[in-house]
This record gives sequence, C-alpha cells and structure tokens, in this order.
Amino acid sequence: MAKKTHHLYEFGAFRLDPDERLLLRDGEPVDLTPKAFDTLLVLVENSGHLLRKEDLILRVWPDATVEDSNLTLAVHTLRKKLSNGEAGNHYIETVPRHGYRFVCEVKMNLGERKAAAMGLQQAEIPSTLQSADAAPLVADDSAGEPAVPEISVPARAVANRTGKWALLSAALIFVAIPFAYKVRSYATNRTPTSLAILPFLDLSSSPSEPYLADALSEELTTSLARLKGLRVTARTSAFQFRSAKDVRQIGKALNVNAVLEGSIRQAGEQLHITAQLIDTRNGYHVWSESFDTTTGNLLSTQRRITEAVARGLHVAISREQEQQISKIPTSSQDAYELCLQGRYFFSKRDIGSMQRAIQLFSQAIERDPKFAEAHAGLAATYAVIAANGQAAYASVIPAAVSSANRAATLDPGLAGPHATLGLIRSQLEWNFPAAEEEFRRALELDDNNADAHHWRGLNLTSMGRFNEAEAELRKAQLLDPLTLMTTEGMFENYFYQRRYDGAIGEARKLLEMDSNMALAYRLLANAYLKKGMYREALTQLEEDRKRDPDPNAVISTQVMISAYSGDHATAERMLSQLRAHEAQTYVEPYYLASAYASVGDKDNAFVWMEKELQEHDPNLAHLNIDPFMDGLRDDPRCIDLLRRAGLTKSLGSSLIVRGAAPAPK
Repeated sequence: MAKKTHHLYEFGAFRLDPDERLLLRDGEPVDLTPKAFDTLLVLVENSGHLLRKEDLILRVWPDATVEDSNLTLAVHTLRKKLSNGEAGNHYIETVPRHGYRFVCEVKMNLGERKAAAMGLQQAEIPSTLQSADAAPLVADDSAGEPAVPEISVPARAVANRTGKWALLSAALIFVAIPFAYKVRSYATNRTPTSLAILPFLDLSSSPSEPYLADALSEELTTSLARLKGLRVTARTSAFQFRSAKDVRQIGKALNVNAVLEGSIRQAGEQLHITAQLIDTRNGYHVWSESFDTTTGNLLSTQRRITEAVARGLHVAISREQEQQISKIPTSSQDAYELCLQGRYFFSKRDIGSMQRAIQLFSQAIERDPKFAEAHAGLAATYAVIAANGQAAYASVIPAAVSSANRAATLDPGLAGPHATLGLIRSQLEWNFPAAEEEFRRALELDDNNADAHHWRGLNLTSMGRFNEAEAELRKAQLLDPLTLMTTEGMFENYFYQRRYDGAIGEARKLLEMDSNMALAYRLLANAYLKKGMYREALTQLEEDRKRDPDPNAVISTQVMISAYSGDHATAERMLSQLRAHEAQTYVEPYYLASAYASVGDKDNAFVWMEKELQEHDPNLAHLNIDPFMDGLRDDPRCIDLLRRAGLTKSLGSSLIVRGAAPAPK
C-alpha cells in the first residue's frame, strides 16, 4: 500500500504539522486557536513573501465576512506565542498599509505520517517555499490600502479590593438602536452556560476618559447577567484578570466556561471597540467583532454586543429581557457619561473616590432627575461608606434610603436599589425581616447579583439561620469566587455558630487569597482564642499587628486574649492603652465594649454598647449571637438594649447563649 506523504515545516525551535494541526516548540505542543493556526500556516507556506491582508483573510476565513481586526488579533496572538510571551516581530513582519511577511527561515520535511507523528527526522527541503496544494499569495507591494491600527490583547493587572462590604453592582442597563451584526455560529453541543466579562483594555494613545473601558465592561456584565440560564461572574472577581493570562486558567479560577474580552480605542468622539467571546475549555473563539461608533452611540453598541454574545452562547432573550435591555435610561448624554464616571470612582472604594462618586451621581441627577441608575448609584455609595464606617449613619443613610426608593420607583426592574435597602435594613438598622424582603426582591429581579446573595447571607447569619446563610454565601462565592468579603462572611457564619474549626479553615482561605490581609490574622486569633489556644492566638495577632493600620483593633483583641488566659495584669494595661487612644482619636465602640466584657466590667461594656446603638454600628447586628458577648446576655440591661434595637423582634424570643467556649479566667 502506498504510504501517504505530508509536509512538516520547521523554523527556529518550532515544527508545524498541518495534517495533525499541531505546532511544537522543542517537542512541546503550543496552544493555538484554530484561526491563529490557519493564519500561521498560510504565512509559513508563503515565507519570505508579502501577503496582503485581504488575501490572508480570504484564506483564513473563506466562508465568512470579518473585519481586519480579526486578522490583527490572530497575528498579535501568534507573535506572543512564537516569542514566548514577548510582543516582538522576530517571526512576523508588518508591512505598513499592505500586510504581513513571515521572515524566519523555513525548512520543509517530507515523510510518512507515522514517522512525522513520532518526531523522526525527514528529508529536508530548505528555505522559502510554497505548499504544493496551496496557491501562492504573493502581494503586489505597489498597491496601497488604509492603515489599520494594531490591537493588543489586554495587559491585565490584579485589581485590589478594599472596604468591608462587597460592593453593589447597580444595574446600569442602557438602550441601543438595532443594527445588523455578524455572529459566527458555535458548532458544538457543549454551549457555554457561564461567563466572565474581563475588563476591556483602553488602547487610546492618551486616554482622556479612563473610566470608559471599565464602564463598558461593567455595563455588559449587568446586561448579560439578566439573561436566564446564564451565570455571569461578578465584576470584582472578573476584574482581577487584567494581565494577559491563558483563558483556560481564567476559566478554572472563575469556574466559567466562556470569557468575553476586548478593547476600546478613542480618538475624539470616535470609538473603535473590539470584542471576542472565547470558550475557556478549548481556547476556541466563539465569536468576535469590531465596532466603529461614537461616544454618543455607545449605548447602541452595548446592545449589539449583548445580543451578539447571547447568540454566540445560544442563550435566548425573552421579550421581557429584551424590553429591559432596550429601555432608554436617560435622554441626556451628559447624565449618562457622568453616571459612568461615578461608577468608575465608586469601584475604587477609598473615601476620596467615594466622595467623588457622590458628586458625579448628583450631577447626573441634576442633568436628568428621572435617571434611575444615577439614583441607584448614589444610594449604593451612601450605604457602603456608612457600612464601612467612613461616614456617620445620620449624615448619609436618610439620603441613601431616599435615593434607593426613588430609583426603585423610576425603574421597578432594577435589582440594585433593593439590595442597597437590604444592606441598610440589615446591618445598620437591624431590621432583619425587612431586609429579607428587600433581598428576595433583588434576587427575583437579578439572581446573578453576587452582592445581594452575599448580603442576604450576612442577614441570615444575624438571624441565627446559619444553614440558610451558608447556602446563600455559597451562591455568592460561585458568582464572585475571588472576593475576600464573601469568605469573611463564611468565617462569621461558622464563628457565630461556635464551629471554630470551620472558622479557622475559612480564615486560612483568606490568607491563601491574600497573605497580607491583616483582618484574616485577627480572625484567626479570635477563633484560636475561643478554642482556648491562647499561644496560637497571640502568634496570629502579632501577624495582624505588623499589617493592621488600626492599632485599636489589635489592642482590643490582646485585651481579650490576656483576660481569657488569666493574664489580668496585661489585660488591664492594654485596656488602659485603649482608653488613652479613645481620648485622642475615634475608637470603634465595639472594640471597647468587647474589651470591657472580657475583663468582667459589665458597666463600662454597656456604656459602649449604648454608643453602638446610637451610632448604628453594624457590629450590634450580632449582639444576639456574638460569643464575646455571652457573659452579658442574661443581664437585664442587655435584654433592654436588644429590645430598643429591635433585635428581639427580629429574632423572635430566642437568645443564643452557649457555653462551649472557655470563659475569662
């Protein structure tokens, strides 16, 4: 029987096998998408010759109409792969205004398929060559064509997460005018059902509006999260992948089987946007497209991308969802852009950025008083800074409640305002049943809202419904797997159940995610303290001391460890230091209340618990379940405080008092 002969191309450390569709570097496979492989093969077959862009596109995409940006992306990917991550031109040369040339010397081997697959040496045919079964694509250098800018793959850097509370992703769903768009069908029976939208890269030479790329990514996250049957990763986890990484690694880290990535380039009012939908299980491109639009038409482009992604994933858009996506949020372009800027600063979380977000949301409302998303953003900002202790309850929460109610009235389909109201009712007003209703409504509107799941889990923990709380927190972790705050919520749920080994496990997970997280060391110290492991508690507290910007939290914990272990002299000395700090600066009332409780000074403990009540301190939400308050709970003053805080009504008549942990000696 005749043995089939086929070609093998060798260049540098690489061997290209067209029949096996395999690229090897020093014998190791190099992962390429199908179109990147096709592009490389055509370039190698025509090595040393200039290939015009239109000819390359015709060979690589023979049955589809695609933009030049698809080819640009394929070439960029090849350069990264061939240059071991460096975006150099060692193999593929760009000929401005014309096309590309493969410049590395290529040798072709002829041999049997079996021998080639085994990597055996074959007879060599040197240098610049044409495949026997492929027509030459040599271009005419004299022909001119418009220049197309190179588009880079996003260079992403891990984003930091600050603030005690996971932040509310207010739903900013905008209108779009229907346009025709191109979607490549995804021929597989394994259609992705989970998706992460990575932060789009801003390729503008001098970004005048740095918020625009992140805002577009976040708006697409919100739009796509509304589609039933599609699980969308929350912004906080997806945005940690700014640096270029293999999509398969991202898929594993986020537990999704598809990612959407892209870029935006701005020149004045003109925008050039690219978007690619990639299957993380195999690295294949499901769909890609480029959009040339203006800042004034960004809303319509957002809708086009949303619909294209839904089609690429074979996710149906119901009439109700279509109406929500198509809803006009505001007739004012100025208000829309101010709201996008507000979201950008809101995501930074530090107090300066949060204050700037308040200004921008307020300006958006001035431009359009009926802009529901701006009211929702303002409400969320007020609520989060209060929950983080960055502003007094009385100074911001009335405005937060008013803005959230206004947003819900203007657009009953928004989930964000209900999640914000749930946070306020739960952690700042301790009205757990009312909070539960708000969270339920938020999740009815958007079951992909990780913040609503997280905050509902905290609310259920405060109510002593620990099993339900754990289930809700697990849902939040599925949607937002890399956020620290949900894992902290899991720690609290175990800790308040007196399941200290489970709490220790969750604290260690926090340290695996961020080894410099001061709070995680203090949580570990608290769990070891309640297990009676005082030496281990002090060791973890010392690690906290090295990192924690708030010395009062460390001092309060040391008072408790000393008191519980019987070192009363150290406990009193550290308590005196805490009181001295309070005379000079603000100290959270809980730190003093728990410290006094640990040394058996109930009178002073209740003085500071009264201040917790006056300040609407979120820590008071746990008074009924906090192990450090077990020694106070049978005191008539505690029962009266619970009544005035509304906690007895929220929890019914049951008070949690357990003696599993050792009492102070």
